[in-house]
Amino acid sequence: MKNLFVIIFAFLVCQANAFRPILLLGNQNLIERTCKQTPFYDLCIWSLKSNPESRDASVKKLAQIMVDSLKTKATETLDLIDELLQDGLALDPEMQKALTSCAERYNVIIRGDVPEINEALKTGDYKFAAKGANDAAIEANSCEIEFSTKSPLTDMNKVVHDVSVVAASIVKIIQTNQNAIKQIKACGNFPGATLSCRLPYQLIPAMENWELKAVPREANNATGSLAKAALSTSNHFLFMYDSGGEADSCLLMFVLFLF
Repeated sequence: MKNLFVIIFAFLVCQANAFRPILLLGNQNLIERTCKQTPFYDLCIWSLKSNPESRDASVKKLAQIMVDSLKTKATETLDLIDELLQDGLALDPEMQKALTSCAERYNVIIRGDVPEINEALKTGDYKFAAKGANDAAIEANSCEIEFSTKSPLTDMNKVVHDVSVVAASIVKIIQTNQNAIKQIKACGNFPGATLSCRLPYQLIPAMENWELKAVPREANNATGSLAKAALSTSNHFLFMYDSGGEADSCLLMFVLFLF
C-alpha cells in the first residue's frame, strides 16, 4: 500500500470571462459510496434509503440518520425487554437477571450514548461521536453474552450492534474528510495552471465522497493564480475556480497525487 498512488486530472476549457457550472465528477451515488466504506453495506443502504431525509443529504446528515436509526432500534429492543420482564412468572431467575442487565445497558445506549453522539455531531467532535457509537455496539454485544442459555434478544442485539458500527464508520468518514480538507488547504496556491498536493494514501476513501465542479468566475474573488482549489466543508465537495488567465479563454488543470 505504501507505493499506492492515484493521479486525478480535471481539465476545464472555457471561453470568455464567465462559464456555466460544469459537473466533472458526479455525486449521484453518495449513499452507495458511503455504505461501501462500512462493514455492513446492505444494512447501511436499507437504513439510509428508507429515510426520505437521505435524499441529497451530506455525509454528516447520513451519519445523523444512522444515529436516529440506532435510537429507534435500541428503543424497540428495550420495549421487548420490558415486556419479557413483566411476564416474570414465565422466566427463571437467571433469565430475569440477564434481561434486567440488558435493560440497564439499553438505557445507557438511549439515554447516554445517543445524546452524546448527537451533541458531538453538532459540535464537530467526530472522534467522540465515533466513540459513542462504538460504545453502543459494545453494550449490545454485552447484553447478548449475559445469557447462559439461548438469548431471546439475539436478532435485535445484532441489529443494534450493526447499526452502531455503521454509524461509527460514517462518522469516521467525516473525520477523514476533515483531515483531507486541512491538508489540501495547507497545500496553498501556486502560480500557473497546476495545483499539486501530496496526501497520504489513507485519504483515498474520503475523495470518493467529494464532488468536483466548475463554477462561474465571478463566484471567486481570489486573484494571482490561474487555478485555485477550495472546499465546502459542509458537504465535502471539491471545487475548481477560474481565478485569472486571459479574458477570452482559460485552461484549468487540477492534479492531485495520493501516496
